[in-house]
Order: sequence, then C-alpha cells, then structure tokens
Amino acid sequence: MQSLESRLAALRNKTTEPIAQNWKPVAGETIAGEIIGHGSFTHSTYGTQTTLLLRDENGLVTSVLLNAYLKQGLSNKFAIEGDLVAITFHGKVAGKAGAMFNHYSLAVDK
Repeated sequence: MQSLESRLAALRNKTTEPIAQNWKPVAGETIAGEIIGHGSFTHSTYGTQTTLLLRDENGLVTSVLLNAYLKQGLSNKFAIEGDLVAITFHGKVAGKAGAMFNHYSLAVDK
C-alpha cells in the first residue's frame, strides 16, 4: 500500500501534466510521437470514442481520434505506452461500396 505522501505526490503530478490538443489532420499530414496513454469521450452522434495520447519531441501532447483501422493496427502491432507511433492521414477516399472514409497509414517502433 502506498503512503499518503506518495499518493499525494502522484496526484499533484497529474495536475501539471500538459493538456492534450486534438489532432485535426489535413490530407498528407503526419503526426509522430511516443504513446503516453489513451483516452475516451462521448460524442453526441457517434457515442464513445477512443483516443491515443502522443507526446512529440517538444513535449507537446496530442490526442488522436482512433477509427477502426487505427485501433486494429495498434492492436496488431502490439503497441503499448512508450512505443513510438507515426500516423499519416491521406484524406477521404471512397470504399468499395462507395461510402467515404478517412484513409490513414500507421507505423509503430517498439
């Protein structure tokens, strides 16, 4: 069991963590950073959405909305906190049935 002092110190550290900015990519843009955690929020239309928290080389923390492709890719590559990730947004493309979706590529460095 942790002491009160260590628990309070950990709680104080949480208040000094940088606030994550939301990534709003444009076609051709790549974001890269170290995985520092995950988050979620409830969207009024789409329900619960999962995010990936990345810290770049300057210490900036960015929240990346994860679609099914990115979730599956991170799972397939066994990506965990501390791993480096690069995600490129290629824009919206039409799927086989004609529906538009966001096209990404993903790289993970363990």
